[in-house]
Amino acid sequence: MIFDLTKFKPIQTFGISLLFIGAAGVFIYFLMHNSPNFVSPFKVFFICMVAWHLLTGVGIIIRKIWGFYLLKFYLYILMLGFPIGTKTAKKMFKYMEENQIKDLFFNRGILL
Repeated sequence: MIFDLTKFKPIQTFGISLLFIGAAGVFIYFLMHNSPNFVSPFKVFFICMVAWHLLTGVGIIIRKIWGFYLLKFYLYILMLGFPIGTKTAKKMFKYMEENQIKDLFFNRGILL
């Protein structure tokens, strides 16, 4: 099966932006980890969110199956962010459905 990678470009850009968000989170963590206002429960939550963004971004970019499911889960959570998150997630779901993005993650055929 032959795939057109130009359809994957917006999804890949989203993955790269998630990597930047995760990298910014790592940077902020190292700046704030000794602050008295940066309490332990918040540290655990912050580390989990940073790891989630990094894993999702990497999974999207290398087109692994788990990356696809993390992306879908991320978009479902993003739907809760009314109105901007909802609109963004709906557009992304529509784009993924129209262009069969799932096939790019599951069937790793010849890429153009």
